[in-house]
Amino acid sequence: MAVRRRLRRQRQRNNAIPRRILDRSNPLEGLSEEDIFDRYRFFPVTIFFIVDLLKDNLMFNTRRNNPLTPLFQVLVALRFFATGSFYITIGDTLNISKSAVGRTVRRVSYLLCQLANEFIQIPRGEELLQVKAAFHKIAGKKLGSCY
Repeated sequence: MAVRRRLRRQRQRNNAIPRRILDRSNPLEGLSEEDIFDRYRFFPVTIFFIVDLLKDNLMFNTRRNNPLTPLFQVLVALRFFATGSFYITIGDTLNISKSAVGRTVRRVSYLLCQLANEFIQIPRGEELLQVKAAFHKIAGKKLGSCY
């Protein structure tokens, strides 16, 4: 009995899948601007702007377990936002695990939400009325008919 277990463990060790360490330094290198926009819905200049905003909070203190770079983390989150696909699908296309995709999307989303007030401004007063009127004109309704 013990011999069988030992032989089975030896076979499992011999058939183990080798660990792959991938170079994730810049996944945008081989793509054109149009391909990048098709995949992430942003141009490279905008992606690097977002990375510069978030990189201090996305850096890891150690190099343990080959962590994802800030650029790669932003790309994972943008890919999820652009496609709305499952974590496993995004992980398969970018060669990372489903759990890593989930953690990354959560982290980047949280950081982007913290910066939202700097970039999103809601119009007030007369400007608000002008914006409402423009939307109603597009919709083909009178200004007071929705309320």
